[in-house]
Amino acid sequence: MAVLAIKDYYKEYMHLDPGEMAAYLSIVHLPWSFKILYGLISDNVPIAGTRRKSYLIIMGFVQFLALFSVYSFDFEEPIAIAVLLALASMSEAFVNVVSDAIMVI
Repeated sequence: MAVLAIKDYYKEYMHLDPGEMAAYLSIVHLPWSFKILYGLISDNVPIAGTRRKSYLIIMGFVQFLALFSVYSFDFEEPIAIAVLLALASMSEAFVNVVSDAIMVI
């Protein structure tokens, strides 16, 4: 979602070269590869009696916490930012899968 901002942050503030930046960006985009698992989890593991609404709320909260942490704290290691952004990416992909499942029904 914020690929240009991530690239700028890594380039201007972390002073990474393009090869290192590509490695960290691949970590950030990796959770989108597991969308089939998110669908299986949301269909087969209900939380609090619901299959989709609870996942939307939980993943929205996880995404908020991950992005707020990137904003609030000054991380020295680029891997820490990549992991937090991967967590936000995972929650975004999960919400994408669940909202697509709601649209189909």
